[in-house]
Amino acid sequence: MSKKSIQQGHAPVSNAADLKKATKVKKAKTAVKNLPDQIVDLFLALVFIDELKPGDRLPPELELTKILKVNQSSLRMAMRVLSRMKVIESTRGSGLVVLDYKLESGPNFYSELVRIPELYLGASFLLSLLDQMSNFFGLLMRSVIDDMNAKTSLGYLVSLDKQIEYLKSNRAPSEIAAIDINTQGEGSLKIENPILQSMFNSFRPLRAYMMEIYYSISGNHLEHIEAQKGIWTALIEQRMTKDEYIDEYLRLLTAEFEILRKHLEKQPPHPKLLTSPLQHYPELISLH
Repeated sequence: MSKKSIQQGHAPVSNAADLKKATKVKKAKTAVKNLPDQIVDLFLALVFIDELKPGDRLPPELELTKILKVNQSSLRMAMRVLSRMKVIESTRGSGLVVLDYKLESGPNFYSELVRIPELYLGASFLLSLLDQMSNFFGLLMRSVIDDMNAKTSLGYLVSLDKQIEYLKSNRAPSEIAAIDINTQGEGSLKIENPILQSMFNSFRPLRAYMMEIYYSISGNHLEHIEAQKGIWTALIEQRMTKDEYIDEYLRLLTAEFEILRKHLEKQPPHPKLLTSPLQHYPELISLH
């Protein structure tokens, strides 16, 4: 697509069922989004899958309302949100222009993507996220044990015991992942660098998404959590030094992430909009 106005068009949904199954994650039912939010989701998805490219000019407002079959008020609200997110900008003489989200938008752009159930994110993106998660988890655990106290020690053990209980009772992956994410959130308070702490927490929705995938795939998750409990207990009882603990923690983490990596490598690499986030117009998945 060149840097020109975008015309209306439709694209057939192909292999949607296979793509929805690709991550083996069933998204929890959420409240129905209002129309402006649906419009925002549509444009975020179109930008992410490269249907809308940097420099593309959107059609004039009145024409866009007809293409999307929405009212002007909802469209304007959505465009204001997208403008604040640095996904589009209004320029004199050109109207609304698509920005390069990789240069202009912050972490919230990616976090919003996992809240779009109609969007398959693609294995390539998830694999790049997995690489960063490994680095962040190492930083997180170092921060926790450097500022470890009795409350921290007990809290982490309680969290691990709850995960073990949930795994033994075959609770939903989303429930098990939620414990993991809450524990990570508490641990992030120990990160002294406020910028790193903010970055870690801004990716919470993405981490939750990845952890749910992890607990959805086959593997001995129970054995992994029990092993984590074992080394944490050894650290508390001073049978293991902090450095030894970190080495063993990272070894366990790397092994589990490798299982997740192999799973993702078998999935379709590219993102795809399966159906439109516009509930009144589900077939609209392209603007050209």
